[in-house]
Amino acid sequence: MNGIIIPTYNEIENIGKLIKLIEQELKHVKHTIYIVDDNSPDGTVAFCKAMKYKPLKVIVRKGTRGYGGAVLAGIKQAIEDGCTKIITMDADLSHNPKYLLPLINSEGPITIGSRYVLGGGVINWGIYRKAVSKCANFFAGKILKLNTLDCTSGYRCYSSYVFKDFPFESINSNSYSFLEEILFRLKERGYITNEVPIIFVDRRYGETKFSVKEIFKFFTMLLRLKFAYKKDEKKGYYYGYNALYGRKVQRFWYRNKYKIISSLFNPDKENVLEVGCESGVILNFIDIKNYFGVDKNPDAITAAKRLHPFASFSLKLPKGKKFDCALMIDVFEHLDNKNYNELVNYAKHIDKIIMVTPNYNTSIWGLIERLWDIISPVKYKEEHIRKVKIADIKMAFPDYEVQAKTFFILSPIFAVFSIRLAEFIVSLEQRITEKYGMSYLIQLKRKK
Repeated sequence: MNGIIIPTYNEIENIGKLIKLIEQELKHVKHTIYIVDDNSPDGTVAFCKAMKYKPLKVIVRKGTRGYGGAVLAGIKQAIEDGCTKIITMDADLSHNPKYLLPLINSEGPITIGSRYVLGGGVINWGIYRKAVSKCANFFAGKILKLNTLDCTSGYRCYSSYVFKDFPFESINSNSYSFLEEILFRLKERGYITNEVPIIFVDRRYGETKFSVKEIFKFFTMLLRLKFAYKKDEKKGYYYGYNALYGRKVQRFWYRNKYKIISSLFNPDKENVLEVGCESGVILNFIDIKNYFGVDKNPDAITAAKRLHPFASFSLKLPKGKKFDCALMIDVFEHLDNKNYNELVNYAKHIDKIIMVTPNYNTSIWGLIERLWDIISPVKYKEEHIRKVKIADIKMAFPDYEVQAKTFFILSPIFAVFSIRLAEFIVSLEQRITEKYGMSYLIQLKRKK
């Protein structure tokens, strides 16, 4: 079921029209509309309760008023009622209900109705409002590292699982700055945001809630989140965080690495085991239907289960399960002899194995290690206790055909300046990286 949350305060002129439009758009979709009203003196509550519309619930809040608190109250009620998709929208008809279905049908944990992606736009705004909106999105993106073009839009769809075990009490914003704070909190829990275009039309009836006071609250919230956020909230999620929100070179490294790996197996059909999964980083880039992740870090497994509730994770290699493909991405170089032998013996029961490990035969990896030591608290020289060679792999897996090539020569270094430039360099490198790339891509297939 879908829950549509509409915060209201003195919206009697708009709310009836909006509910009728929603009814027309969602007549074949199961849904409930939640009117969350801050005790409007204009009769909004009485008007809504008098409407003959069955999937409509009216929640009246008394005491402290505010957009953020109203949205949270609606989200909690929608979750309690079993809604799987939760949509928030304004009551003043600025959010056209014709975009409800695109939002509901969108994939991913969070989808924003965006004014600033291709196909989106704004009608009836003056230069001042446009400038304020653009500046707000710019500063929110830079300060909080929100990779979203329209993080101030209140027209959104959340998959309900993103709020599983969510600390609602950690939300401090009760005004419109709530929109950026909730995105930030969910981003820190590993959830990606998608955007679909909408045309925003400024309200025709009623008074706007936009004010200089709201602008002040917005910037105060940005600074508070920037400097008060505790790093230990990302415990067990170091690599996953950097893959999505880290420095340019880190984002480039992970995204292009998984793009190369994805061509070597069928994520829709194959039963896949990943050893050393951390927080399930690969699932942010490849939609693997049948996935089982293993990692020896309890914090990583806890984070993985929270971030990817539909996948399976464990601290130990599963017994009695059959897999078509095993992924061992940047794993072997971290293993001592005991864990190395255990993993090799387990993997021999799987027909196809895909590995990624540093290429210590090239001086380029040494350069990258030095660069990583500067930008990252993870010291690869200390963590990489095994320098894997192709001859070692062939010896450990004598019943497998071993195909090895390398990838990435200088492209990650170019990513420090521009990801687009680095991706162009990658396309050139693929012609010459059989031996000289900084990472090995090794594919093992059982001999027939």
